[in-house]
Amino acid sequence: MTHSEMSDFIAESPNDAAIRFPSHEYSIPSKTQPAYADSPSPCPCPSTAKWRKSPMMEEYLLCMGIWSWALLYSAYCFYQTSQRLLPRYLDYSDVHRVDWLSDLEGIDLHRDHGDTEWTFWKISIVKVFTLQSLRVAVRHGVAGRWSSTFGTVNPAINRLIVLAADMACCWCLIGLPGLLYHLLLTGLFFVVGLSKRKILVWALAFFIELGRYFVPVEQYLIVGDGIFDRYLLGMTTYYLLLRSISFACDYSDQPLGTTVGTEEQLLEQFVLVLEYQFFLPLYFLGPHLDYNAFCLKNAPSGRAIDWRFAVRIGVSVVAAVLMVEFFSLFLYPFSARYDREMLERMSLWSLAGCGYVLGQFFQLKYIALFGMFGFFSILNGINWSPLPVCVAWVHRYSLMWQHFDHGLYVFLKRNLHIPLIRTRIPFTHISISPVLSSFACYAFVFNWHARHNHIAIWVGTNWITLLLEKIIYSKVQDERLRALLNAPVLIASMVSNMCFLGDSTNFGWQLLKRILLGNTLINVLGVLIFFYSASFGGALLQQWKYPKVQRARNIHHSVFC
Repeated sequence: MTHSEMSDFIAESPNDAAIRFPSHEYSIPSKTQPAYADSPSPCPCPSTAKWRKSPMMEEYLLCMGIWSWALLYSAYCFYQTSQRLLPRYLDYSDVHRVDWLSDLEGIDLHRDHGDTEWTFWKISIVKVFTLQSLRVAVRHGVAGRWSSTFGTVNPAINRLIVLAADMACCWCLIGLPGLLYHLLLTGLFFVVGLSKRKILVWALAFFIELGRYFVPVEQYLIVGDGIFDRYLLGMTTYYLLLRSISFACDYSDQPLGTTVGTEEQLLEQFVLVLEYQFFLPLYFLGPHLDYNAFCLKNAPSGRAIDWRFAVRIGVSVVAAVLMVEFFSLFLYPFSARYDREMLERMSLWSLAGCGYVLGQFFQLKYIALFGMFGFFSILNGINWSPLPVCVAWVHRYSLMWQHFDHGLYVFLKRNLHIPLIRTRIPFTHISISPVLSSFACYAFVFNWHARHNHIAIWVGTNWITLLLEKIIYSKVQDERLRALLNAPVLIASMVSNMCFLGDSTNFGWQLLKRILLGNTLINVLGVLIFFYSASFGGALLQQWKYPKVQRARNIHHSVFC
């Protein structure tokens, strides 16, 4: 398969080296090239020296300045709107007894509680942190110095003890019925995966999802009666299904575990799959790690803890949590997104600022969540913590899909997009189009996010706009013309993304109506100028930012990323 065939899903340009993947990405390392080497591979991005000498440097900086001013000014307008909205929300809470905003004792400040997912994790952080710390203690207590007190310990026994600790922690979190349900799913995919037929793997996944849609099994397996218990079981089930498909597909292509030939090898392979499925740091939320990558990173002879990497991730998590908690005292985007009347009364600047602040809060939230579980992965010997990139510098939504949830992106590309391109339509010699293959990936994302109407608009619009982006950046060579053509594509992507972040179609509709339908021609041209600046200036910012992202992933992440 050529590189251009692989790139259709991420809508990259053959001439845009800044977002190419290394050529070794899809192959198993040879014996002369160690897998997961700690030395950084050459960055696929060109040096920024030619950009510093570019005659258009002043124009790039001007566009970056215009876009930065627009973002900051819109956030300031929304801050002013948030302060005017405060009495309205307090009255709403008093009348309807809804905790939109909570008072802080002794301080005349209020906190936005509209993001229920963040609230769930704050409630359970002590329990989750305790179990994760217990897992680290068991791993290092059994395989580290403590085992020397009792003499040499069999590595197989070490693995079984750590696996038992993982399952015990999962039992504490989702209860015995949920744990047995996950073991059943793991067993089904293990049996089907041994057949090495991907079509059977995806057929099983399809029928399981179909059954979960018509018969919501999880609601009968919840031990507690809280919303968080339901959320936790559902989220862990989604990621377990992701890992199940990853094992079955990786085992079909290039098994790095035990080749099953005898009953003893079959048992050893099943234990390895259980270790992968119930690895506690990545059991809850992600980021997703492929099966083959887990086998290599979790080898007994793996490297020691990278404390420098762990400290960097830990500092990022603490900084993200502090920023979310601090700015939620002054900005109320999660509460405002549900207020239809207030959204209609907001100015365009305030509405755009609400969307921008929502995106920043969303990014910080997943830096905290992915980083927290990535931090414990590092302490357990697996250097895997791809943090989301800042949404402010992404001027192409192909980069957003590639770098925000990088684990999900790699899963879709390796296990769905590329295999579909290689597949021929039955009884013909015609291969499946990359366009249809990318559509299948977005259909998977639609199902992943619970199949709501606003999710359908978000996913469908992104699929179309990324195809348009692919055409623009592959056919047009002039930078200014690229940015001009990409501006309306970026607007459409941003508006559809507001349907996702706004948790309804209303937010995106209000933004679209305010930008195009209820606006004057002069204001529409002004919006285009701002997004032209984002597209043109973002190209320069990408050349500075992307090598840092890729270099970190070349050092600490798998060759499959």
